[in-house]
Amino acid sequence: MGREGDVKDVNDAFGAGLPEADEAPAAPATPAAESVELAALKVQIAEIAALKAQITDLLKEREERAERDSSLSQASSPRRFRVIIAEGRGGADPDRVFVGVNGRGYDIQRNVEVDVPPEVVGVLETCIAGRAVPRVNEKGITAGVDFVPNHRFPFRVIGEAVDINGVRKMPELPYQVKTRLV
Repeated sequence: MGREGDVKDVNDAFGAGLPEADEAPAAPATPAAESVELAALKVQIAEIAALKAQITDLLKEREERAERDSSLSQASSPRRFRVIIAEGRGGADPDRVFVGVNGRGYDIQRNVEVDVPPEVVGVLETCIAGRAVPRVNEKGITAGVDFVPNHRFPFRVIGEAVDINGVRKMPELPYQVKTRLV
């Protein structure tokens, strides 16, 4: 047997029980069976549409909750302090300072007054970097280097902007610190 016969035999072996391409699918036996099948399909379509509506509502609710939660601060109290972070040293420091506290990130512009929770002030106070200072001996010759603790982000607390009860003590700023979940 030639190559053609082998291919036909393989097709017969793998295609056993499958309808030929020119055969029509089997039709329902009676009009009553057809209407029952149609009714079952309509019920399935209605169930799918209901599930789709539920999923759409849940997604919309989730987006609204995420938007609402992202605009709220996760600070321990409504208290806020107005601070200003000094300009960076040379071109090496970025124009913005990112501070992360309790899973919330604060993106703070330098040289701009901003209202931040007390936790952010605490992080800025404890963010210390060593600054190299030459050690000079009694003859005026450099004899090594000392590292002096220095604030990584020099800043100034201007005052309390909002007290513990949420009462504003300073005028509202025209802009807000950008916050996001970390």
